[in-house]
Amino acid sequence: MAELLGKNFMMYAVIEGVQKPIACATSMAITITADMKEATKPPDSRWRSYYAGMLGYSASVDGLFVIDSDVVSADEFIDNIIEGSELQWIATDIVNPSVLYSGYVLQNTISITSPAEGFHTFSASFTGTGALTKTSPSGKSYLLTEDGWRLLKEDGSGFLLTE
Repeated sequence: MAELLGKNFMMYAVIEGVQKPIACATSMAITITADMKEATKPPDSRWRSYYAGMLGYSASVDGLFVIDSDVVSADEFIDNIIEGSELQWIATDIVNPSVLYSGYVLQNTISITSPAEGFHTFSASFTGTGALTKTSPSGKSYLLTEDGWRLLKEDGSGFLLTE
């Protein structure tokens, strides 16, 4: 079993069609959520039961503030939140690209910190819009649905394979 080291898991943004790493990211997180809907209970029971409803996800990244045209800088995140633009993102292990997540997000926050005796840093958070996709080592793409990860057609159409 391969280890996924945090230092190797990178988040990229696609800016004007170019995949660029998030500037000196020090940490990142992806959170997948499912709304829980309460089901009707059996007449002779006091226990609640639930079923999964709509799916969603969020992502966040912390990093060092750098000025470099080869990476996505905090300045670009500031521009993005002001414009309210949808952002395409990709996350993968750069040493062992066994898992790749991708999707589209809207940016919620950007925070810049400048301690007197430290590095200029930033934090940004995002909310997924649309589906989160996952690609396996085989290069096959999957879509997260209410029924779990579903295989996508290889023709690039984005349609699910039927079972």
